[in-house]
Amino acid sequence: MDKLLIARWIRIGRNVFFRQSSGYIATNIYAYSKLQTGNIIVGPAIIEDVDTTTVIPPGFRGTINEYLNIIIKKEA
Repeated sequence: MDKLLIARWIRIGRNVFFRQSSGYIATNIYAYSKLQTGNIIVGPAIIEDVDTTTVIPPGFRGTINEYLNIIIKKEA
């Protein structure tokens, strides 16, 4: 299975303002409860859970590690 998230894991998409991009960008919204080890989420993206929200800005990507932490790094 491809480690990139597939569309069925996306809750919704919406326009989100990112200052570094000088405006609104279409952004996918993911449910944290659907993520699995090794998934890669390319920004811009938002990951929502019951008690937290994680923003992955444009130019960054988040990888889900073995402890289900979201490791965010700038893309090369």
